[in-house]
Amino acid sequence: MSNKELILLLVGVVFIWFLFPFLSIFLLLFLMLKINFTNNTLSFFAFLIALSFGLLGYTTHSINSVDTDVMRYMEGYMELSRINSFSDFVTIGFLEGDYNFLFRLVNYLFALIFPTNAHILPFFWATFVYWISFLTILEFCKDKTLKIRRERIFVGFFCAIMAFIMFHQAVESIKQYSSVAVMGYAIVLKIMNRDVITKKIVALAIVSILIHFSSFLILPILLYYNSNFVKRYFWFIFFFSLSASFINVNEFFLSILGSIGGDVGIIYKLGQYANYSGWTLGRLYILNLVVYGLTFFVLYYNRKNENLNSITYVHFLALCFLLINRSNTLNFVRYTICFYPFWISMFLSLFKVRIDKLIQSFVIISFFFFFFYCFIIYIGNAIYMDLNGY
Repeated sequence: MSNKELILLLVGVVFIWFLFPFLSIFLLLFLMLKINFTNNTLSFFAFLIALSFGLLGYTTHSINSVDTDVMRYMEGYMELSRINSFSDFVTIGFLEGDYNFLFRLVNYLFALIFPTNAHILPFFWATFVYWISFLTILEFCKDKTLKIRRERIFVGFFCAIMAFIMFHQAVESIKQYSSVAVMGYAIVLKIMNRDVITKKIVALAIVSILIHFSSFLILPILLYYNSNFVKRYFWFIFFFSLSASFINVNEFFLSILGSIGGDVGIIYKLGQYANYSGWTLGRLYILNLVVYGLTFFVLYYNRKNENLNSITYVHFLALCFLLINRSNTLNFVRYTICFYPFWISMFLSLFKVRIDKLIQSFVIISFFFFFFYCFIIYIGNAIYMDLNGY
């Protein structure tokens, strides 16, 4: 395709997107499947698709009469719009012990520009989540031949939209969902860069933690997935994590910090999370862990190249992390919901395994439909809880 033809195509795509932002998603996916585009063009298409979900996020509101994350974020946004200066913004954040500085800073800047429009908040962060997730898929698929790459990108985007990225969580658990997206992108960049940490990867890791501090806990996945210690003591780490799954980690760290004297803000948060009773650990979350674990061992015993070997140990540490948090309902449910970058990379990794084609197809299809089922159930539960005031 010549440059002139590409420019005409892009102008036409943008025009159609302005007229039909949601229907154009299917057009963009079709073009990505049929035509070889440069990475810049694919990134632009990904951004348009992400903007479509951002527009949907802009319409977000809670029809529930009780407190929800969406309501709290919007109330917080309106409070930010009333702050008189940047120094006041920093002082208030320091006094409140808020560790999510970058998240608050972005919201504060938007509040300065759109002081009465809190809906800009879910618009921006939903766009951000989808765009970073799509960039992760593009990065993960860049080592393929052109035809296979087009097919993998199409499948990756389609399945991420339909099963792995839960839209209602992208606008509900905004901070953690956005933070884990960035950390997932950093991990894939490191893998595709032959396990070398670059300045960009370091910057992404810092951004992830400053959006939501919880990503600090999954930082070891980025740092140590390729270490000889993890590979040498694979089974020890696995059974240790399995044993730890019967211990409430928040209560454990709370008792340690309480005895030696730690940061008051962190101790308070740990106390809240350790004794939180607002959520129940549904069987679907446990089944999610089981399916992820079983699929991991399919990957582990059938990996066949350097990149696949690296992503296998990423998933090993991610699985161990979920096991360690299993006994704390709040931690486990939140991380399970927000671990979609790991579900996406696991799904795409299954196309590379050295296994009988029929079995491979069965595993890939089963993995997708399980998460599609979860997607439908989670959305159904969210709608039911909103309508019934839970």
